Amino acid sequence: MLGGSQLGLIRFVDRNGVAVGPQPGCTSSYIFNYYGPGGPEVDPACHPGATAVQSYRHSHYGKDRFGVTLDEEWFTTIGDAGSTLRAGVWYEDSRRDLGRDWHRMLDPTLSFDWDERAYWYQYEWDFPQHVFKWYVEETIFAGPFALSGGIKQFLVGVSRDDTFNVDPDLEVDSDSDLLFSGGVTYETPVEGLDLFAGYSENFKAISATLLEVPGRSLDLLEPETASNVDVGLQYAGERLALSATWYNIDFRNRIFYLGSTTPAGPNYLVPGGGAYFNAGGIDTSGVELSATVELPRQASFYTALTFNDSQYIGTGDPLVDAGQGIVAGTDVTGVPDRLWVVSLDRSGPVGGGLTAKYTSSRRVSLLSDWYADAYWLVDAYVTFSGEA
Repeated sequence: MLGGSQLGLIRFVDRNGVAVGPQPGCTSSYIFNYYGPGGPEVDPACHPGATAVQSYRHSHYGKDRFGVTLDEEWFTTIGDAGSTLRAGVWYEDSRRDLGRDWHRMLDPTLSFDWDERAYWYQYEWDFPQHVFKWYVEETIFAGPFALSGGIKQFLVGVSRDDTFNVDPDLEVDSDSDLLFSGGVTYETPVEGLDLFAGYSENFKAISATLLEVPGRSLDLLEPETASNVDVGLQYAGERLALSATWYNIDFRNRIFYLGSTTPAGPNYLVPGGGAYFNAGGIDTSGVELSATVELPRQASFYTALTFNDSQYIGTGDPLVDAGQGIVAGTDVTGVPDRLWVVSLDRSGPVGGGLTAKYTSSRRVSLLSDWYADAYWLVDAYVTFSGEA
């Protein structure tokens, strides 16, 4: 059988391989089992002389990809300023295949060996995808300043082809808008001290995994986007290096799946049950501090400290937020607000090091406001080197 849906369920067979049901009037002590509710239908005691049957579910994966990249850089002078222009393209064509078939286990009472011939080929899909990226970046060097600006764009198309011609083919374009970036670096009169600021726009293409479930709408879906700003300073001396950076990340167009069982489902229902849509996002800001000190006798000390604040924005629709378990302004799950690393290392014929990393408490689940405890992770190593 190629494609389609499950036709029925067989749990026990007699000696001739014919499906049998429970003995009439049998009362089962099974309340539940691994695969679902209990009852006479799944109780071997209600099937005397019969053998339980099982299937082996076999998934198939594969991927082929090829591509080409072209990159060129030109340098010239404009008056007293230097200019570097970089441009290029990046193209990739790939095809991922995904399939699943079901095989009868020959005798579950003896082993999990299965019949090599499948009795049901559930699905066999191909996911063709093409990605084309072009970019241009200009950097101008004028005295103590370095100014850069760039633009890039991704043109992405992904589709799903059903080789059995049972499920409808799907296709979605995931092209980005024009994505801009820019930055400035200033070499201060203090030797080794630089100031910098930067801005960049990024996006995440719609994944082919969203096409793996039939009956879900991808209409009007847009890629997720993010804009990043960072401002800071860095110092590089003979034995000391310091850096401090403030950053802000604005994540938008977060892709949600809204199923038919959620409170807001009726507002977004499509045939097949549920839909993907863009809404809400995450706001993140923080400060990163780091220092490296070169010590005598080939030793060095490093430390880095991060203060981070990541919060959900929410979708703007209370029903949708409730369905997803999101409360605007609450902490993002799995993201700590403080990280601290301290490391002491020594190189040479006999070297070694000790590193300690601190991770603060972090929210565990959208469903509750409990937080995992903070913890320390400590590593140590020893190295030996020499000539034979």
